[in-house]
Amino acid sequence: MPPATPTTIGQLITLLAHENDSSDEFAEQVRQLFLAKGIALDHDASPYTEAIHETFDRDRSLRHNVLKARAAAEQLQQDIEDLSEKCRVQLDQLTRLSQAFQGQFPQLQAFADRLKELRYYLAEFYVR
Repeated sequence: MPPATPTTIGQLITLLAHENDSSDEFAEQVRQLFLAKGIALDHDASPYTEAIHETFDRDRSLRHNVLKARAAAEQLQQDIEDLSEKCRVQLDQLTRLSQAFQGQFPQLQAFADRLKELRYYLAEFYVR
């Protein structure tokens, strides 16, 4: 367990990685950044404290945002599947309705024509 008050860069990285539930790989990348710049991990952390804190805060924030985005994408996928199913149900209903009325139009048109004729006949009858 790291000391309560980290004094070295390595100790601060270990503490913040633990506090932020950062992956071991991420903590190692942060360590390697210092080593690549020629800064030993046993150096005093105070000049780098703010930057190291910000690095781990950003990592935590990024992981949180990724989780939120993933949850939103999953919800969107579920909503699309629900809408797709509702569309399929409506299409089935419309298909059945179309099939039920198929062949009915000529009969309905003939009936409407007869009603027009009857209207004209009645109009002539009442005009006289």
